[in-house]
Amino acid sequence: MKKDTSRLAGFTLVELLLVIVIMALMIGLAVPAMNSLGRANAVSSGSSQLANDLSLARAKAIASRSRVRVIFAENDNTNANVQAKTSYAMLLWTNRTADIPANWIYLDRWRHLPLGAYFITNSSFAPIPAASIPFPTNGGSASSAMPCIEFKSTGAPTSSGNIDFAIQEGTVVDGVVRSVKAANTLTNRVHAITGKVKVMK
Repeated sequence: MKKDTSRLAGFTLVELLLVIVIMALMIGLAVPAMNSLGRANAVSSGSSQLANDLSLARAKAIASRSRVRVIFAENDNTNANVQAKTSYAMLLWTNRTADIPANWIYLDRWRHLPLGAYFITNSSFAPIPAASIPFPTNGGSASSAMPCIEFKSTGAPTSSGNIDFAIQEGTVVDGVVRSVKAANTLTNRVHAITGKVKVMK
């Protein structure tokens, strides 16, 4: 007598629903972990990105035999292309009078740290008076004072000591830092004498 195998050929509806529920739970648990990993990577990527751009600014100062500033948008402003605590730009000095905006030109567009990372400036940065830079582009009217790291034609910074500043995990909304995770922080250092940039572990 032949066995009836038609009842053994597939899954029941209950079994399928159970598999779907288990998969949904696994995805629900994995998404927060992936987001956290992404923010951690943002700090590492942002720190490396900024270190590379500072090294480029130093090289441009040496090559042009002039001064180059990397300015940091520390405060909130009304320009859509510049976000507080995540945006920075590179400017070249073209004349002996440093406090005239037209004597500084942008070498590139504004750059931004990856989403989930922001910078913390400190007192070792050179403050720039509001009237001394074109903002937000070449020919623009200056609108806000910004901290900066300035390199001389020798490659050394104008600061008298090392410049240490942090890249930290957090999101910035309307100029306010939220969801900060202070444990996930990397420090960038600009050496006082050589101007070389290093990401500190």
